[in-house]
Amino acid sequence: MAALVRSLVSPFLRNATSWRFLNGTVLRLARKMDQWRRGYVEREPVLDASIQGRFLSGVVRHGIFYGMKYPSLESAGSALYPKLLGSYERELHGVMERIVHTDYDTIVDVGCAEGYYATGLALRLPEAKVYAFDVDERAQQLCQEMAQFNGVGDRVEVRAFCSPQVLIDLPLGRRALIISDCEGYEQALFNEDCVAALAAHDVLIEVHAFVNPDIPVLLRQRFGATHRIQAFFSTADADKPGNYPWTGHEEFTEDEWRALLAEGRPGTMEWLWLTAKSPMA
Repeated sequence: MAALVRSLVSPFLRNATSWRFLNGTVLRLARKMDQWRRGYVEREPVLDASIQGRFLSGVVRHGIFYGMKYPSLESAGSALYPKLLGSYERELHGVMERIVHTDYDTIVDVGCAEGYYATGLALRLPEAKVYAFDVDERAQQLCQEMAQFNGVGDRVEVRAFCSPQVLIDLPLGRRALIISDCEGYEQALFNEDCVAALAAHDVLIEVHAFVNPDIPVLLRQRFGATHRIQAFFSTADADKPGNYPWTGHEEFTEDEWRALLAEGRPGTMEWLWLTAKSPMA
């Protein structure tokens, strides 16, 4: 049913205005339906009751953002415990290693949620200015709190809605990284004018093909002239402890590991890693 809802509304997601309306109504309902179907809503309280006490410090234990602190055990729109473990979006860990060793002036995070990437990258790239966007007011609050809690609040600017023109008008500097995780809005955000303005910058997009199956093709067409394109896909075994070298140092049962690592995805996800063919010198 959720997939049917998305297929019916996808033709109307081609501009910012219609996406903002549908995201707050029809698409939000479709996401809740997905969560209900996967048992996500029911699973979280059970997980909290059994092992939450071992995560009260809120410190990220492993991975690219090791040592980052959550001010409260709350995330916005995605699973919390994979972030606290350091396993979150394992498919991107190689890309993130490359990112934190690149001299970016500016980071833009569209769909920042509670600030996992916005704050994490501010910590790892201490010279970069970070713009974090989210249409959810609670996510904005959490992101601001997390940036302040980690001592980077002066470099993380939290905003609400990011239209193509807003992104074009940002002072991106010599080289910027744009991260996008915005529930199908990437189709409207990265229009031809916006892509042209980002020709010298790198872009990482989570593609929501379950909203509109045409989105991956459209993005490849739009970025093809100016960017090198790599695609990454979520793997079916992403929740197996053996994928992580540090799991031998953590004491959890097999069932706890399965619950801790689960990210509750609606299906196979795709990310496009788009690196500028001609970055500024």
